Amino acid sequence: MLELILGRAGTGKTAAVINEIHTAVLKTTLLRKRLAESTAPKTILIVPEQYTFESERALLMEYGAETANRVQVYSFTRLAQAAFLQYGGGAGKRLTDGGRRILMTLALENCADQLTLFEKSADRMTDVLLNTVGEMKICGIEPDMLTKTAEAVTEDSLSRKLKEIALIYGTYEALVAQTYLDPLDDLTRLDDLLADHPDFFRNAYVAVDAFDGFTVQEYRVLRHALRHAEKVSVSLCCDDLDASRKDLFSTVRRTASRLMRLAKESGTGVLSPVYCKTPYRFQNDALRAVESTYAGHVQQADTAENVCVFRATSPYEEADFTAAKIRSLVLHEGYRYRDISVICRDGERYTRLFAAALRRWEIPAFLSEARTVDAEPLMRFVLSAFQIVSGSRKWRSEDVLAMLKTGITSFMAEELALLENYVYTWKLNGASAWCSPFTKHPDGFGKPMEDTAAETLRTLNALRERVTAPLIKFSERTAHASGEQISEAVYTLLIDFDLEQSFPIFCRTLENAGRDDLSAAQMRIWDLLMEVLDQMAGVLGEQIITGEKYGRLLKEIVSGEDVSDIPQSMDSITFGTADRIRQSAPRAVFLLGAVQGEFPLIPSVNGVFSEPERRTLLALELPVSDVLEDRMLQEKYLAYAALCGASEKLYLTYPVSVGQEAKSPGELISAVELALPNLKITQNLPPEFFANAPEAAFSQTASLFNENSTVSETLKSVFREKPEFAGRLQVLGGTDRMASARLAPETANDYFGGGHYFSASQIEVYHQCRFKYFCRYGLGAKERRPAEIDALEYGSLMHYLFEQILGSTEDIQALHLYADDLKARVHTSIMDYVRENMGGYDALSPREKYRLYRMEQTAVKLIAHMSEEMMHSLFRPEHFELELKNGTPYPPLRIPTKNGLVTVGGIIDRVDLYKDENGTTYVRVVDYKTGRKEFKLADVLYGMSLQMLIYLAALAQNKDLHPAGILYMPAFIASVTSDGTESADKLKQEVEKNLRMNGLLLKDNEILNAMEMGLNGRFIPVYLTKTRKLSGTASALNEPELQIVLRYVERLIATMAEELSSGEIMAKPLMQNINACAWCPYTSVCGSEHAADDAEKNSMKNDEALARMENDLEKGSGENAKLD
Repeated sequence: MLELILGRAGTGKTAAVINEIHTAVLKTTLLRKRLAESTAPKTILIVPEQYTFESERALLMEYGAETANRVQVYSFTRLAQAAFLQYGGGAGKRLTDGGRRILMTLALENCADQLTLFEKSADRMTDVLLNTVGEMKICGIEPDMLTKTAEAVTEDSLSRKLKEIALIYGTYEALVAQTYLDPLDDLTRLDDLLADHPDFFRNAYVAVDAFDGFTVQEYRVLRHALRHAEKVSVSLCCDDLDASRKDLFSTVRRTASRLMRLAKESGTGVLSPVYCKTPYRFQNDALRAVESTYAGHVQQADTAENVCVFRATSPYEEADFTAAKIRSLVLHEGYRYRDISVICRDGERYTRLFAAALRRWEIPAFLSEARTVDAEPLMRFVLSAFQIVSGSRKWRSEDVLAMLKTGITSFMAEELALLENYVYTWKLNGASAWCSPFTKHPDGFGKPMEDTAAETLRTLNALRERVTAPLIKFSERTAHASGEQISEAVYTLLIDFDLEQSFPIFCRTLENAGRDDLSAAQMRIWDLLMEVLDQMAGVLGEQIITGEKYGRLLKEIVSGEDVSDIPQSMDSITFGTADRIRQSAPRAVFLLGAVQGEFPLIPSVNGVFSEPERRTLLALELPVSDVLEDRMLQEKYLAYAALCGASEKLYLTYPVSVGQEAKSPGELISAVELALPNLKITQNLPPEFFANAPEAAFSQTASLFNENSTVSETLKSVFREKPEFAGRLQVLGGTDRMASARLAPETANDYFGGGHYFSASQIEVYHQCRFKYFCRYGLGAKERRPAEIDALEYGSLMHYLFEQILGSTEDIQALHLYADDLKARVHTSIMDYVRENMGGYDALSPREKYRLYRMEQTAVKLIAHMSEEMMHSLFRPEHFELELKNGTPYPPLRIPTKNGLVTVGGIIDRVDLYKDENGTTYVRVVDYKTGRKEFKLADVLYGMSLQMLIYLAALAQNKDLHPAGILYMPAFIASVTSDGTESADKLKQEVEKNLRMNGLLLKDNEILNAMEMGLNGRFIPVYLTKTRKLSGTASALNEPELQIVLRYVERLIATMAEELSSGEIMAKPLMQNINACAWCPYTSVCGSEHAADDAEKNSMKNDEALARMENDLEKGSGENAKLD
């Protein structure tokens, strides 16, 4: 006997089935009461898979343990398992989703030569074809039915498609039948089993609840219940059985019609429907009006107190509003988290961002959405291993490091950093790099292999061996092996990398970090991998397969697998998409993303059959799934079920935009506004609304940090009192967050050694930014530099060439006159440099060899130009690469300070000397610059352009030497643009202009003439005009003025030493003529956000700069570095 219990949402259909006597109670409650009071020898309740636990719990809570134990609660899947357990038929290996993918891949390969329509796309359609086969099975369609339908179809393309799908389907089924049972066939096997065992349902009372439709397989099972059970009660959500009506209940009415037709075909009577019309679920008029209006019966309520619509700026604000409101309901309105459901339609958009919001608001949640596992550490480890040992791009360092950096191995972070830095430095790639001992210097080009470096290299090779030994074995085991052997090789690889020990440690680390959910998920992923390997071993068996193909199959399987979180708390909210969530009588429901076209969703056409093709197949009585129109009605029904789930409060949110795409409110919002004319849209909530949990409030503090508002100041004051937030609050100030950084004097002494010795380059870094100095020279945090011929290596090579050729040539004129000899010497010197510093010419890449060739050409031109400059100068190079050090005629610069003597050393590129007719020796310092450099005296005020002046001051300590100046010599050939009209002489003049030195010189005509005889301004930045007046005086100072500059430099250094000793390391980057934050590698540490144009341009003249220097010297202070 069939009984239909009908009613819209909230009318209690489920309860109605439970008690035949009380026909006026709620549907759901009635259903459960009838089950409880049934006297049938067997009482069965069939519900959807995700409802079984909730139904069992409801029976236990409402009717006690005796009734709960007597009522057998099944999903259709569990019903099949119970029948198989009772009668047999379920024995055998069961196919998993991964196994299906393997078999579908093999099926496509087996019939590839017979495919035309799917010939080119078959390897990309594994999932689509699996879904198609799954749909055929659910709809009870066999391969021969597809073939017969193909013969009846008049359209050639559809006929061909049906035949090829039938071929693929049949081949797939044949492979499955060899070894496995496909769970998708369980209900088909159950149908056959129940035909042989009618006693399973005989005289039973069967209740069916919470379905809005059934598959062909499920109808066939229900047919047995209708034939043999004493009574079958089915609750359905609709208000009548008028099949002619087209509304959101249309699909449910169609289900009712099919059930009644099935009952008649089975010889079973149909009782008059039980109608449940009173919406008992809804506790207020607003919810009743919303349900009725969306169901097509417009009803309005005077108050909208229990319904809220929030207009958000983005999905992120939707998530934050929802989390903040849930927190408020629990804190202030007596709700438990388990009383609340959150529903969206687009899980991909909302799941991750809502999970993040839940963590900020400390809300326990069961996120019913499954997540893919191919990006999880264990799976990435295995997939990376296959990429390393197979395919055309074996042993890529990117893959090796990706495998190691999953965090699940026994390698320490320091070990991986050491290995990664070496690989980065030498750009290692390929089997030859990884499977052979490392031999190059750990620090790159141009370093001697000292004991420390040799020990580091031994450590690196030990790490390399730990990495490569298991992988080489894995490569050998998977090179030409069976599927079973490769599956075993994967497990052996995990053991060889000691993952049996390290993986549980990884999971415990997650637990200790408070992420029990992630830890549990990782353990499930381990079990899932073992299951996949077992399935692949079983499916592939003794079949020989390449490691590359096995890896591709494994990747395809893993990319389709997923895991769901296990509820961590009995008191947690439920979150999910409208088509998957099971609401457990929630008091409050939140609907996210209620925008046009998305909730309810406008379904798209997918799968192998187009919409017209489905209509054609249905017309030919092939029972494929519903057409697009029916799916649209189903989506409306899903939206209706979500909208009507709450008993007390309903919240709807929608974003006005997602990314750059504008959104508009959908029909759910329209229905609510129609039902509740007094509803006011909520938007632009104040910050304090979102500040009802510590982390959430801190997020508000961060976003409002730079605002001068009461809320901002209040939040700051609250978190200043919380020690756990003190550090985070300190770094919120953007560019100012390290502005007051300071070390204790004893700590500063540990980092800087008391500040008694500096290099000249350190001093410039300090004046650019004290915090940059601390990072680089205190912490020793340096940028990684690959071993390649870059700008730095270019500079090193040019310095080497200038020293080797210019420093060892007595006849400078010969370098200028004999070009071939010069080319030969440059080439020989470059080869020597490459052999000594780069591991030999043959070790270089073609690209690096070409760069060397270009450098060689440039060097020849530069050296020829320098030799010509020397021929026009009475200053002669005395020293190349001169190191300032104690015990030599050229000690470091010594500066007395209140904390003791400070020394400044370094290596000078070139020192030139000139002795005048009185026997006075003048010294000038020359620095080779591989980039553009323009000396400005104003820069010295702020601690820039100090290096050469420091060297000059150090040399001038020798009383026999008199400072003549500093010069920056270009060590590159700048390109000259031409429109084709300039003469060769004009272009040559432009090139020479770019090669002219600049700097700061002693304003003395005799000395200047000694630097460039004739003072034509070809080589130095000073020249005589036609009237014999000195021009370019911005680059020249008289002797007293030059002494002021040198004394000022010494004062800067003394002040720096004193400030370092006191622990000053604040991040106050220099913003005068330069932006010290540009290209700084530490901006992510200090949080600097200075824009490129923040630097002030200062065109101060020499007189003004000198006056300020002299003034500061007279005051005896070092405040100059703080001038604006």
